[in-house]
Amino acid sequence: MQIKKGTWRIAILLPRLNIAIKLPRIYLRNGFGTIVTYLRARRPMVFYKKEIFSWTVYHDATIKSWFFRGIVDNRHEYVFYQKTKNPFLLPTYFSFFGLFNIQKLGNELKIDSIDLWCQLYEITEGLVFKCSHHFTFAGNFSLKNGKIQILDYGDPRVQEVIEKDGLLIQEKFDLNYSWEKRKAEMKEKK
Repeated sequence: MQIKKGTWRIAILLPRLNIAIKLPRIYLRNGFGTIVTYLRARRPMVFYKKEIFSWTVYHDATIKSWFFRGIVDNRHEYVFYQKTKNPFLLPTYFSFFGLFNIQKLGNELKIDSIDLWCQLYEITEGLVFKCSHHFTFAGNFSLKNGKIQILDYGDPRVQEVIEKDGLLIQEKFDLNYSWEKRKAEMKEKK
């Protein structure tokens, strides 16, 4: 058994069963801290207003995301796999209302993050920039029969890239790609 922590979820890897169990990370301290910060900055505040749940402290960390983002991502991941059955996706077998997912366990892709990012950027003509966090980390990908698969696809921005270019990525992905070699080739052409 191995445990891997992501920003919004924790994965418990069970190699003997060939599955990963994904649990949401709920940040109670950050969520309540954000509420307090909001109240100090926006007095008077009425709790029935929806504004408090979408108020952003930094990046995409809202009160709602501190409490529910991992649950929502789990649910999105399961529904997206069931809807598309895209071969680029590592299968998500089951979700209990987003409170936990059961996903097939994949073999982690061994590739330099620069080589991964640059190749995905080229294949998708920049579309991966929509959610660069997911597409720069080799730990989000697996290899099956020489074909790349993604294992973290709960974010709607990632799903957009997959719907448009997932099969293309799987078809064109080259494990021997090197950004340094590619740069040299581009210099020679000039």
